[in-house]
Amino acid sequence: DALCHTLTLETGGSTVAVLGSGVDPYSVQPVSNQNLAERIVANGGTIVSEYPPGTLPTAYSFPMRNRIIAGLCSTTLVIEAPQESGALITAQVAADLHRTVACVPHPITTAHGAGSNRWLSEHGAAIVTDVTDVLLMYPGLIKSKAPIIVATNPEEATLLELIPPGGKHINDIVQESGKSAPAVLSLISQLELNNILVDLGGQHYARRA
Repeated sequence: DALCHTLTLETGGSTVAVLGSGVDPYSVQPVSNQNLAERIVANGGTIVSEYPPGTLPTAYSFPMRNRIIAGLCSTTLVIEAPQESGALITAQVAADLHRTVACVPHPITTAHGAGSNRWLSEHGAAIVTDVTDVLLMYPGLIKSKAPIIVATNPEEATLLELIPPGGKHINDIVQESGKSAPAVLSLISQLELNNILVDLGGQHYARRA
């Protein structure tokens, strides 16, 4: 977390830190992060907490604060998560709030990425392999959108006919397609990579108009 905030500041951005403790200097832990908290505020950012001053962080308070993170963000990107991870709590809350959840895929032999991979296979999270994937979620951040590529095979074309520009839930897509959920998710992932489908969050997908 500290690294993300630090790099944001170093590149001239502002950032919001959500704490599992109070926001006073005594409560910000570890002590090395107290200077970082001051820098965040000094550069136009914000420190947020639901806990009163003097509250030290606990193992329980961090998962609780994750719901605030999910609520503040339009997209939650899971970079790395084992099977039991606080990041997955944030992802679940984001999905419940109908926000976009994206994941960085990991080799199947890597335990610290098992949770991310599960979300990709079971929940249809958006795949992020480089910064371009993130930029495509927010076309307004770049001057020109990537060219839209047509479906490259009959299976993709057939599935695409079931998904309107207004979006449809993955369960409805699977039911109407007559295919298995893994097969549909595989096709959807390919259509996303080709910039034909967009993940609206909450397991809803839409065809680009």
